[in-house]
Amino acid sequence: MLSFTVRRCRTAGNSRIGPHLHSRLVDVSSRKLRHFVAVAEELHFSRAAARLFVTQQSLSTQIRELEKAVGVTLLHRTTRSVELMPAGEVLLAAVRKSPAVLDTGMEAARPTHRGENGRVKVGFVIGAALEPTPLILAGPPVTAAPGPGPR
Repeated sequence: MLSFTVRRCRTAGNSRIGPHLHSRLVDVSSRKLRHFVAVAEELHFSRAAARLFVTQQSLSTQIRELEKAVGVTLLHRTTRSVELMPAGEVLLAAVRKSPAVLDTGMEAARPTHRGENGRVKVGFVIGAALEPTPLILAGPPVTAAPGPGPR
């Protein structure tokens, strides 16, 4: 499941994010983005709701909450039709790219977790461990796997 959350902050306080970025951060769940994509592709709330197996009312609520969080109107609604606004078209293009970016990031994190990637920093005090350090860094000697010997 695609999931990421960025929080909107009212004050900078002691956070590491500069005060100029706080007004740009938005709380968005993957569910709201998936719902937006469905409505944008179907251009119909009832069909999108059926596709997502949710009620039309909850879908409409999710889209309103997304629009409020982003601060723009993404869809123009009438009683007979739904149209994507220019801001909605931009968001739709960006949201379609985000699962691929997240998948790439998750795939890159797995080898690091297993110890296949990453960086090891080694330090020593000159004189205290000068002679054994190269042996330690070289690791254990590599030996052949036990098995039947030459015949």
